[in-house]
Amino acid sequence: MARCSGTTRSGTRCKREALEGSTYCTLHQDQAGDETGAGGEGDAAGPHESYRSPASDAAIVLGVAAVTWAVLRRFFRIF
Repeated sequence: MARCSGTTRSGTRCKREALEGSTYCTLHQDQAGDETGAGGEGDAAGPHESYRSPASDAAIVLGVAAVTWAVLRRFFRIF
């Protein structure tokens, strides 16, 4: 299979394999424009942002809360 023709946020070429029948991987389909008909909603946030799920957001919030609580407990010696 061919390598993806997409460009990462840092400006380097993507190292993933392209989808069959395309020159882009799933993360960079929006860069293909008219070639695959992809794009749309995820374009404004960038190709990788459109794959973030609400569950991952909740996990991040819970992780930050757990770390904050641990630091506060240790600092103030609570519980």
